[in-house]
Amino acid sequence: MASQGAKVDDIEALKTLRVALIKFAEIGNAALSGAESEIDRTLGTLERDQSTYWNGQLRKRHEEVMKCEEAVRAKRLFKGADGRVQSAVDEMKALAIAKRRKEEAEQKIIAVKKAVQILRKESALYKGRTQKLATALQGDIPRAVHQIDAMLDQSAH
Repeated sequence: MASQGAKVDDIEALKTLRVALIKFAEIGNAALSGAESEIDRTLGTLERDQSTYWNGQLRKRHEEVMKCEEAVRAKRLFKGADGRVQSAVDEMKALAIAKRRKEEAEQKIIAVKKAVQILRKESALYKGRTQKLATALQGDIPRAVHQIDAMLDQSAH
């Protein structure tokens, strides 16, 4: 049994379908493009901005630890004006704070690297899952619109 094309008597329905398909393709393409742009923007922020920021913070915080360690050493080595060993309590507190801040920067660097890995993986999964939709929006729908145009041309003659 040979397959036959559908008989469409309502030209306005074809025109309405054509417009709806074009709008669907435009909105779908914009949504996919927007989502990919957002993923790329977020990945760029993590890779460039956050990574650079926390690496810079680590350097600064390491320098602060070194300064605090030197201040503690100086207090312990040099005697005060009265000839007695000076208390290094305040310097020890500052050193403990500096070490915590340095550890925080190290943890942030690890967290950023992990977030980048996760986002890259999720991005690849997203792109794989949306590929069929992208193909339909960019190939199947334009073909369908072309076929509708051909039907409309035939009906005009």
